[in-house]
Amino acid sequence: MGDTLKSCIEVLLFLKELIGLRENITIDSNIFKHYGCGDGSNGLLDESKDIVKIYGRKKGGITMDDIIDAFQKMEKQFAKLEKNNLYGRSYYFEGFECITPEKEYEICWGS
Repeated sequence: MGDTLKSCIEVLLFLKELIGLRENITIDSNIFKHYGCGDGSNGLLDESKDIVKIYGRKKGGITMDDIIDAFQKMEKQFAKLEKNNLYGRSYYFEGFECITPEKEYEICWGS
């Protein structure tokens, strides 16, 4: 339970950093890639769908609604796995990693 709370706090702190940013950010959800069949060869799980963009605005920057929209897109990826009976892969949140100075992040999953 403590690990779950720690992960929740990490997500909240990450999101707090994004609120108000006026620049665009990219999050690679790694959901299809982590599943292991996201190379697009089966036409179902295309790793390019792992990329979620959040667009900052000059006035007001990124809002909580923008972030919620981005995470709902990621939720749809999990729904697609379930809808197509693609089970058997665990997803344990291991954090966010900044992969470029241009505000590109990825979600790290463990099994």
